[in-house]
Amino acid sequence: MSGTPRVFKDLDSWFSHYSVKAETGCFNFSGCLDHKGYGKIGYGGRTRIASRLAYEKAIGEIPAGMNVCHSCDNPRCINPKHLFLGTQKQNLDDMFAKGRRTFTRRSHCNKGHVLKVAKHQNYCRICRNEYREKWRAKRRLAGLFPT
Repeated sequence: MSGTPRVFKDLDSWFSHYSVKAETGCFNFSGCLDHKGYGKIGYGGRTRIASRLAYEKAIGEIPAGMNVCHSCDNPRCINPKHLFLGTQKQNLDDMFAKGRRTFTRRSHCNKGHVLKVAKHQNYCRICRNEYREKWRAKRRLAGLFPT
């Protein structure tokens, strides 16, 4: 379910908008979801991610530069027992360790170039360089790019 997030005036009223998945213990948020499957909530004059609000409500403030990570790997989950703090690098390392990134298993890009996959790289260097050259050529023709 995507769309405009519902606006809540207090945290207690939105925290009851979930269903419990018995096998995993996840509290699946039942409101709006973003394109990655994370819950969205209108709170405090802006759109917030539901798992971050759940962490703030149950555990406390989130320090600057920290992510709220899911031990259950379920982006809809707002169960505070499944949430923990980590840096972006820790979150990516966890994701790679659990095999949740499909591009790491690919050996070729969509055009057939062999991928030399480095950690956290999700693009083909050959295709990227071809795109950059085409872009620069267009800009040169328009007189917007130095020769």
